[in-house]
Amino acid sequence: MTPTTDLALDDIQLGELSLWLRPDREGIFAKLRTERPVSCHAEGEFPGVPKGRGFWALTRYADVVRASMDAETFVSGHGVNIPDQVPELNEFFGS
Repeated sequence: MTPTTDLALDDIQLGELSLWLRPDREGIFAKLRTERPVSCHAEGEFPGVPKGRGFWALTRYADVVRASMDAETFVSGHGVNIPDQVPELNEFFGS
């Protein structure tokens, strides 16, 4: 049986933590794959983390494969910056 969800398509926001706690997650992704395989989502609210501009989600395997082979077109733009750890943690982490 194909999983289902009662959520309306416009109510599916992958950036919201509460969505990931729902029992119908498989149905949510089945609906996205069928009705909106490429979708844009707002980032959720996380204390201490500035809200970004959102993200695009690909939900079909073939689209993910195609995007992963074309880094010129499909890029996140800004990348990720991980700051250096304070020297006091080097001993703790064995560095």
